[in-house]
Amino acid sequence: MQRYGAKFVNAPLLVLSVAFAAGILCCQWIEKPQTALILSGFIFLVAILSVTCKNDKLRNIAILSAFIGAGTVRAFVFNVPRQDDWTKFERISKLKGEIVKIGQTNEGLKWADVKVLSLLAGGKKHVASGKIRIYIRGWSEIHCNDLIIISGTPRKLPRENELNFFTSSFVKTLTKNKIRGIMWIKGDALKAIGVSEFPICRVFERIRTFLRGGIKSTLPENEAALLAGIFLGDKSELPADIRSMFSNTGVIHIMAVSGLHVGIVAGMLWFLLKRLKLRNSLRALMTIAMLFMYCFLVGFKPSVVRATVMSAFILSSHIFKRRPNSFNALGAAALLILAVNPNQLTNIGFQLSFTAAGGILYFYPRLANLLSEKLPKTKLGKILSLLLLTVAVQLGTAPLVAYFFHKFQLIAPVANLFVVPAVGIGLWLAFAASLFLWLIP
Repeated sequence: MQRYGAKFVNAPLLVLSVAFAAGILCCQWIEKPQTALILSGFIFLVAILSVTCKNDKLRNIAILSAFIGAGTVRAFVFNVPRQDDWTKFERISKLKGEIVKIGQTNEGLKWADVKVLSLLAGGKKHVASGKIRIYIRGWSEIHCNDLIIISGTPRKLPRENELNFFTSSFVKTLTKNKIRGIMWIKGDALKAIGVSEFPICRVFERIRTFLRGGIKSTLPENEAALLAGIFLGDKSELPADIRSMFSNTGVIHIMAVSGLHVGIVAGMLWFLLKRLKLRNSLRALMTIAMLFMYCFLVGFKPSVVRATVMSAFILSSHIFKRRPNSFNALGAAALLILAVNPNQLTNIGFQLSFTAAGGILYFYPRLANLLSEKLPKTKLGKILSLLLLTVAVQLGTAPLVAYFFHKFQLIAPVANLFVVPAVGIGLWLAFAASLFLWLIP
């Protein structure tokens, strides 16, 4: 038992990520830029103290204080609108922007997130910034990284500090992703005028479209929708009854590409590259690169980024010849995501992803250690180990699931016992099939 505690204590990045998260939560008490400026000066002084201080306890306190302050300042700066933010303009007649993300609602309505580049207001053209969400009736042929012109004025959404208990979860989700406005338009109100200079998003969108088309052309409708959800995270065509069935049995998580999928993909890539008899360091580098490509393919969701960064940290131990620390990898992933977007801290997907990973790292070794003498080293023992893994995930996420969804599925561990291996097989077959799709006209 003592060695598990040692792993936890010797994970400085996990401790620093908790301090950074605490700082983000403290941001709600900062209302003026002057306060943030004073806090920045404090962080600078504390950072100097942490370097020069010879007392270990004082140095650790200084470092933690610096990260708490850094989290507060980062969250404040992240949510302060730029001087050219489009929300500061009135009587907007046209917007020019770049499509950065495309999706579809459960009802089949297409949407796109647009990064605003310029606008026409009061008869004058202005350089502008910010993002808006547009819903399009009568979908026109547009793609990621397309440059477009939109006619109309977006409806402004509340800022992060204006959200309250009565704000809908839909608006909260958009606001926390720095989307400042929303529009419902017809296809003829939108015009594509070109493509961005760096259309990397467009490349992966075309790959997704190609794979989605291959799945739909080779499988029946329901099976195709299910595989598209598991492989690409695309749940747009999944029937409501199947979605409800997965939710009620506690296995809906397999439809959202997450750490489970990234772990399966990482294991698959490691196994295949091992067949080539490559050095561990080269195999680790290739696996990390392919995982980030998969991250691009399915979209940078918190759970996918978390699992990819964790996998990269653990695999890098083969490159630097050091023993991996999973708690440190978890902390590194949290720090990276929160540094890029501090608002993710209050995102339920972020919270569930990290509590699930934390549940596995903390509870599973203890459960396995308690039952190690009773678990037979047979196929039955492996099945029971998998059951313990799902129980560890349930223990990690149970408080959040009970709070947000007001339910707790007791059948989930047993259901996952059968579903998780099936997902693994499905992903293996999907990857194999995707390779053949490139060869078949």
